[in-house]
Amino acid sequence: MDEFFSPVSLKNDGQVFASSNDAPRLQPEAEIFIQRFIEPDNPYQSIWKPRYWDTLTTVSSAIEEGRTAEIVDLVWSEKDNNVCNVGKGGLGAASVNALREDFEALTLKIVADGSPESFQSVIRQLTEWRDERRISKLPKLLTARAFATLHPKVYHTLAEAAMQEKVIAWMSKYTGFSAPEGNWAHRAQALARHLTAIASFDEAGLERNMFPWFVYEQLRGENFLATFKPGHRERAHSAYANVPATLRKILLRHNQLQTCLYHQLCEQYGDTKVKTEQATGSGGFADALVRVSDTRCFLYEVKVCSTAASAVREALGQLLEYAYRPMGLEPEKLFIVAEPVLDADTGQFLKRLNTEFGLKLEYLQLTLPDNNSIDNNELRGC
Repeated sequence: MDEFFSPVSLKNDGQVFASSNDAPRLQPEAEIFIQRFIEPDNPYQSIWKPRYWDTLTTVSSAIEEGRTAEIVDLVWSEKDNNVCNVGKGGLGAASVNALREDFEALTLKIVADGSPESFQSVIRQLTEWRDERRISKLPKLLTARAFATLHPKVYHTLAEAAMQEKVIAWMSKYTGFSAPEGNWAHRAQALARHLTAIASFDEAGLERNMFPWFVYEQLRGENFLATFKPGHRERAHSAYANVPATLRKILLRHNQLQTCLYHQLCEQYGDTKVKTEQATGSGGFADALVRVSDTRCFLYEVKVCSTAASAVREALGQLLEYAYRPMGLEPEKLFIVAEPVLDADTGQFLKRLNTEFGLKLEYLQLTLPDNNSIDNNELRGC
């Protein structure tokens, strides 16, 4: 299984992906994005990566054992197969079931040939099906996801062509990427080849394939605001199985505090104005953001620490980076959120920072409904 996913053996038609010509030229902004992306508490690492791995291992086993029919739904029907969420770009289970044998044959065709030329051939075949009214639309996004699912050694997971183009522009500016002409598959293959040369990514190749999505989520729209979709997705506790026990306990405590904060902010501002894990535009994810209006927002950073002073020290750098780096959030207020009571000295410190440097820092003490005592020995990192 490791060989199936290993970026060291990434090949297509005998062409090894990595070469000296593909070596990225990383600008500082790209290095920051990569560092933020590979942090273990990043939702891409703690939530998506384990699920993505499960899908790829399921697909790989089915292909190796000749059980292709069993993965048709995973490849073509499911809205989110943990490789890519196609949203409204899918065909729906009913359409796939009506042509189940055809989609099984199409799956086998892609398994046999994952090249960009094969991608174009599949698009032509699906165009014929659409013109014959066998399917309701031409599912380009779904087709790209099929290639990404069946050939993870060749393609990243950002299957929507317009989104990929925005990431390609960023990659060109900050990593020296030069994209070839061609369809989504030509350009996705080249981008994957380029990213393979970045040594920071895991040996299994999953991070390489996930990174374009991470970049896209950090990019700004035409109004220079980060994409904002209110809501909160509580992190699964099992996602931290491979981290040290002490760190796992801190992360799970953080998750509890973040959920508590989300509900508290929803009560205060309304659930249409609150978002957790908000992309900051600087490679990070804010624990919570309140979008007061199109031009005003409040930024929150949660810390699990034994003292308010420790929480302030841990949160301050992140808050300032998320707020004021190029393309940062530019919040009206910055909140440090933790369980300890704010002591007088730390309160005076925050007041001085606000007065002398024009910052707008506030401390928010949060108490969990089932509040447990904090073991100082387990929070020595704070």
